[in-house]
Amino acid sequence: ICHNLQSISISFENDISNKLKELISLQNNLKSLTLRVRSGTSWKKIIPSLTKNSNKLTKLHLHSENNDNLPLSFISLFTNLQEFKFSFLSYFVSYINIKDFEKLQHINFPKLQTLKIPYQCPNPEYLMKFLEINGKNLRRVYICEGICEGIFNTVFNPKGLNKNLILTIANFCPNLERLSVRINSGESYNTLETIFNNCQYLEFISVWCGKKDMTGILFDIVATYSSKYFCELVLYNSNLDLINSKDLELFLISWKNRKPKKLLTLVIIRNTTIDEYEEYKGNIINDENNEDSHDELSNRDQNLKIIEEYKKLDIIKFRIENIKEEEESEYYFY
Repeated sequence: ICHNLQSISISFENDISNKLKELISLQNNLKSLTLRVRSGTSWKKIIPSLTKNSNKLTKLHLHSENNDNLPLSFISLFTNLQEFKFSFLSYFVSYINIKDFEKLQHINFPKLQTLKIPYQCPNPEYLMKFLEINGKNLRRVYICEGICEGIFNTVFNPKGLNKNLILTIANFCPNLERLSVRINSGESYNTLETIFNNCQYLEFISVWCGKKDMTGILFDIVATYSSKYFCELVLYNSNLDLINSKDLELFLISWKNRKPKKLLTLVIIRNTTIDEYEEYKGNIINDENNEDSHDELSNRDQNLKIIEEYKKLDIIKFRIENIKEEEESEYYFY
């Protein structure tokens, strides 16, 4: 049996075999662990085998589908944890009601730098308490779903939780370099001002756009309040048709005048399959000498023309990706 595995990934389909328990317990240098379960299965029986590596493990990924009756308190053993990914998915609810997270909310992980929650959050009040205790050392936070609005809003999502979660990040995670978060309303957008004011090392932000008409507010906040380190803006669940051309141009003019100058990377993550950027870029370039073409262009085409202009000035880099591609690569999880 190999005793020096550094990474193990386990998918639980049936009962845990003794040989698997032995394999885990015999490891001398296990640093990364992934546990995946579905409804009706559990990682409970594997926990005693993890004790030996509790001080060496630095990366933990827990994945569950429709199974919220899972033990989590064992995570407190991993005092040197640097990255924690919490991928719990349960359909038709705004957040995952995992009771055991209540025990975890008060645990201090002094070396934790990366927190990823790509699906539903645990109880938001527990998560906010967890961030209050562990936020100071965090460099990367990814909370995709966050506290989402929807048909379950009145039952599962009391008003203000999304705003409070973002404010908790702003107030207790001052050393963030990369942040991905969901925005549901204009009120929540305004809390991003606090993010930029408090997180002076922020280089990257990915915003899940919940409203069509809020991009202009986001552009204004980024241009006005982002720090000298900021260089990458990602608009998640968006497309060029949803961006007002005047807002985009004003934003790029403002970025052009920033001091010190810094190249901005603008990325749109969309849920369509047509590569609109490549399809329309040629047409925009061909029309650039036509004085009347600007008024006749669609909003998307106007945006592409503006982007091409500022690319030539080395103000911006731009690309479009599909949500599926981004999820497969997990590019923005890091």
